[in-house]
Amino acid sequence: KFLLFATAGATFQASSNPAMRIGLTLFAAAAATATMGINGWFPVEATVNPADAIQIRFTLKPADAGALPKALQEVSDPTSGKYRQYLTNDQVAAVVAPAAGAVEAVKSWVTAQLPGATVALSTHGDNVLVEAQAQAVSAHFGELQVFEHVETGKRVVRRADQGRAK
Repeated sequence: KFLLFATAGATFQASSNPAMRIGLTLFAAAAATATMGINGWFPVEATVNPADAIQIRFTLKPADAGALPKALQEVSDPTSGKYRQYLTNDQVAAVVAPAAGAVEAVKSWVTAQLPGATVALSTHGDNVLVEAQAQAVSAHFGELQVFEHVETGKRVVRRADQGRAK
């Protein structure tokens, strides 16, 4: 199986309600150019089989974008009353929780646009994890390309145009 990442950024509209618009960008932090790898990732000749199941991760923006940095600062600052009072998993989930309705908006979009896809939530509920056919993913996000890490040999699938220098 391959992994395709998506995070907040380029917009698709999951609802007519402006407050429910969800932004997505296919993540390419360790992308590659056609002639020179970036961060060790290179495009490979392998093709993406349209029938293959691939994983997509939709990372949702927290309802309060400043809450996590604030919490981390408080537990790290010796002058804070919360110094070394580390967050539990439930507290992290509360801090990174997306806006009300955001998860359901993504799930609704996935159900309508990626027939047969399976949907799950990450441990803290800020990522919607989807497994869908490559052909359906490509129809919505563009041509897919396999990339391989030069040191680890790990392969991932990304949108082809995000793995190229502009």
